[in-house]
Amino acid sequence: MYLLFFLLRDGAAVARDLRAAIPLAPEAKALLLERFTTVIRATVKGNILVATAQGALAVSPSGSSAFTRPCSGPSSWPSCPCCPPSTRR
Repeated sequence: MYLLFFLLRDGAAVARDLRAAIPLAPEAKALLLERFTTVIRATVKGNILVATAQGALAVSPSGSSAFTRPCSGPSSWPSCPCCPPSTRR
């Protein structure tokens, strides 16, 4: 959060300084920055997708979270809504 605050506040100046500090030809610099931007965007989108999938899997069919009603062990599997039916007796 601390880093995010300063990147949002001073992001344009930081990006301008980084572009000026890269010792490459303008064409190579543009290609490098384009690929870097593509990788960053893909990473952020992938993290959002994974977090969404994990959040969807953490909710049991009954609507309660698996973290609020955890399975205490095999003895609770027959009545546990978050365990798959194949593990129930």
